[in-house]
Amino acid sequence: RASTQQAGLDAARRAGDRAGQAHSSRGLGGAYAVLGRFEESNTQLLQAIDLFAELGDHVGQAAAHLDLAGAFERRGLHRDALTHTQQAHDLFALAGYRTGQANALNGIGWLHSELGNQDQALASCRQALELLQAIGYRRGEAMTWDSLGYINLQLGQHEQAESCLQQALAGYRALGDQFREAESLSHLGDVHQAAGQPDAARQCWQRSLAILDQLGHSTADGVRAKLAGSP
Repeated sequence: RASTQQAGLDAARRAGDRAGQAHSSRGLGGAYAVLGRFEESNTQLLQAIDLFAELGDHVGQAAAHLDLAGAFERRGLHRDALTHTQQAHDLFALAGYRTGQANALNGIGWLHSELGNQDQALASCRQALELLQAIGYRRGEAMTWDSLGYINLQLGQHEQAESCLQQALAGYRALGDQFREAESLSHLGDVHQAAGQPDAARQCWQRSLAILDQLGHSTADGVRAKLAGSP
């Protein structure tokens, strides 16, 4: 994928196509992040941000900031990821792109939770949920319910966490999104385990593992480890 993006970037440069360069730089930056080539990823994504800014393309600029946030999150650099996600939110808001704005709010909430700022995390995700429900974007809504489940688990609010995750599961099942259904089942297992319900936890993890194994997804190993460590 990186070689394809590089070829596109070279062609856009030869043609003097600034928009093409911006999109190709963003694509190349994303490809490098997947490969773990983070320095090269950062260079390309920052270049894309500058090019989109020159073009006055706030949505393109915001999307590149989100890609950069994702690359930082892969390395566990949550504070840097949060900075870029907040910049993405502001740019989406400036462009009037409410779906992007809401998804960024969910990302901000998730990252605040990872940084231990649970009150800020809750506020941001609730704001995201309200906006997503107003738009009617069901995938984003399900993802935000999952985030709220995770945050409530961190707060020790097990009943609220379970309720949020059941909402996420209903959303993913309606959409036929099996991978995210499996993720939410794994999170629900964590809630049951924390609430002192090991049998219910095992059931959720087993259902999650069955889906992930069927999909051939690498995250199955993490769920398998939870089952191996459970009583």
